Amino acid sequence: MKKITLIFMFCVFTQNIFGLSKNNFNISKKNISDTIYLKNGQKIAGKVVEMNGKIVRYNRNGLATIFSVDISEIENVKIDTKVNSALATNPDFVETAPRITAENTPFKDDVTMFKKGTNDANLYYTSYSDASISTFWLTLFYPLVGLITALATTASPVKEHNLGYQDANLMKNPAYRRGYTKEARKIKSNKVWKSFGNGLLVIVGLIVVLIALLTR
Repeated sequence: MKKITLIFMFCVFTQNIFGLSKNNFNISKKNISDTIYLKNGQKIAGKVVEMNGKIVRYNRNGLATIFSVDISEIENVKIDTKVNSALATNPDFVETAPRITAENTPFKDDVTMFKKGTNDANLYYTSYSDASISTFWLTLFYPLVGLITALATTASPVKEHNLGYQDANLMKNPAYRRGYTKEARKIKSNKVWKSFGNGLLVIVGLIVVLIALLTR
């Protein structure tokens, strides 16, 4: 009889433990409905409880502690209106901070926009020729100067007026802009280093020809 009682108590205890774990998981899930995108690239997952013209307040995992972020550090805020309906319908929070919701964003898929930016950079970015040509000739006559030029050129991002994008409105989308500028910089770097390598190959070729002529 004692064994049966102990087994019964163990089963009840185990069920309660799993039930609490499941409830805690559901609570946590409900309280991670929104995403705050910072200008430095960081993402904060939580539940936004207040948005105004100066700060955005949020909590994490249903804890009592309220965190805040200055509005100047925020790129946008994505509100899950299905979960955070109180915030989404409260007129006091509308258009008081930069925000993107699932319903009103013109670009719902950041991955798609990033890829589009990458593809468009391959189509429209062509202003790398000056840097590429200058690196080649400098390397040919002054290899060390060519190396320094290549390092300096590839270390800096492509200037805005050289990007060559066709749609200024698309460039306002953060994901599209990241994809475009990152790919443009990659293209410029590849072209510059290729020119540096070609310059070295020409030098080596000339040295080989010269040695062959002198050893005849």
